[in-house]
Amino acid sequence: VMAGSTGGTIMGVGRYLKSKRANCEIVLSDPEKSNLMGLWEKDREISSPDCGEERLQKVKESTAAEGGVQLEGAGKGSLTAIMRSGVGALETVDACVPVNDFDAFDECRALAKTGVMCGGSSGLNICAARVIAERCADLGPQEGGYTITTILCDHGIKYMSKIYNDKWMQENDTRRK
Repeated sequence: VMAGSTGGTIMGVGRYLKSKRANCEIVLSDPEKSNLMGLWEKDREISSPDCGEERLQKVKESTAAEGGVQLEGAGKGSLTAIMRSGVGALETVDACVPVNDFDAFDECRALAKTGVMCGGSSGLNICAARVIAERCADLGPQEGGYTITTILCDHGIKYMSKIYNDKWMQENDTRRK
């Protein structure tokens, strides 16, 4: 489970893991107001409700009403060059999990209380990993169990005036508006 920005990490890690275990699933954790999940769905021609073009339209409306992605270092409005290439970053992705920016920030703040200070991309990854864990629990036991792996890819020191600032969180939290 990992976020995508330029696409290099998810592509490289995804390729490596799949070379070692072909049935490994690579999951993109994506901010709700990012277009990556919608573009991935559109590319895969997923046609269920709220997917692809419908998701992209909702992201556009939400962004117009509330502003863009608050989480730095993850999510995009369009595909990067590496994502558009014939063997692009999103080719390795098997599923996507949308996460609200402020849910990710709350995860960062909770983790900081244990002594681990991480940034928003890490909080995003943890939130998405929790969603995957819940899905696995719903599926029930599986021989060999489940292994869910993510990375804490950024330090929280850069976000003292944002994620770790109570006033900023209260003023900017779109979940409370």
